[in-house]
Amino acid sequence: KIRSEKYINKQKLMSKNIPLQAIDINAYWADIGTLKQYHQSIRDALLGRVTIEINAERTKFGYKEKGVLIDKDAKIQGTAYLGQNVKIGSRVVLEGLVYIEKNSVIEEGSYINNSVIWADSVIGKNVKVINSIVGNNCKVNEGTEMIANSVWAPKTLIKSDTKPAFIFN
Repeated sequence: KIRSEKYINKQKLMSKNIPLQAIDINAYWADIGTLKQYHQSIRDALLGRVTIEINAERTKFGYKEKGVLIDKDAKIQGTAYLGQNVKIGSRVVLEGLVYIEKNSVIEEGSYINNSVIWADSVIGKNVKVINSIVGNNCKVNEGTEMIANSVWAPKTLIKSDTKPAFIFN
């Protein structure tokens, strides 16, 4: 438990008539105002560092919701969350911590590492996604190697020459 007294000198602020409002939080809390922290919060949830209710089936690789289809030749090496109706194609490799939201498709031969794929996105054949966040309703063209640490805006058609919305460290 982290106490606010360690970080804020309340008496000093109050003596200067600076308004102050605080609450004690006895649970996991993260300010996901940065992309780096958002990514870290997803990792914390997948690694069980946070006690949260997850409405998905617990599996040997992590979690999967209803309607998930995983090809017999796909490999999940790490921890993954697969949302409702996600489809994982042949020879796909999910490595590290991977979070894929509902109705997304990862086509044959693609490699996803430490990344977040939002809902209704299609990752084409033989695509590499490394440490990135792909917005909802994105389409990644076949053979594209996405820039590591990149963030892709929703409804983006991503080709090998497409620039990401942001790059984070």
